[in-house]
Amino acid sequence: MGILNAAPEATKQAMPQATPSASQDLTNPILEQIQDGIEAAVPKELKRDYLAIVVSGMTIMFSKETSKFMDERLAQSQDTPTAVASGIADLMLLIYNESKKTMSIPAGMLASFSLMCEALDYGSKIGKIEIDQEIVTACTDATWKAVTEKFGMSQEKINQVIAQGQQGQADQSQAAMPVQAGA
Repeated sequence: MGILNAAPEATKQAMPQATPSASQDLTNPILEQIQDGIEAAVPKELKRDYLAIVVSGMTIMFSKETSKFMDERLAQSQDTPTAVASGIADLMLLIYNESKKTMSIPAGMLASFSLMCEALDYGSKIGKIEIDQEIVTACTDATWKAVTEKFGMSQEKINQVIAQGQQGQADQSQAAMPVQAGA
């Protein structure tokens, strides 16, 4: 059974209860707002994949065997945005490889920002990161860059995907509009 197929109950049991963000909601209002925005933006058709990726990421981030890597990365770096972004990019690549490269990249991109919020919240709880809008913006930018680079996505390719998504939304909107007779 792959990591993306882990049952939520098994995931909760695998997470150490002593790790604050592993079993509780985000505590920072800035991060909560971002998380709410991400979850509201996840298209219905990606919701299941998004949730599976977030659960997998949380399992990896907070398991007894691997949580030490996040602690080490946060402790060793004076550059929080780079430490968080590179950690999230590495995590996303691990999940992608564990899924035998079937993970939805769009769902993964959205999940990467949710996992970034979890990492920042954890860093704040252990006293390694002071959360403010500036650090969140820097981490968001760095995470976007690190994850897209890790997956070999150029800015040109990203622009194409965005344009295709916008065209698809426009096509759906036009299809939903009633046609008036005689128009």
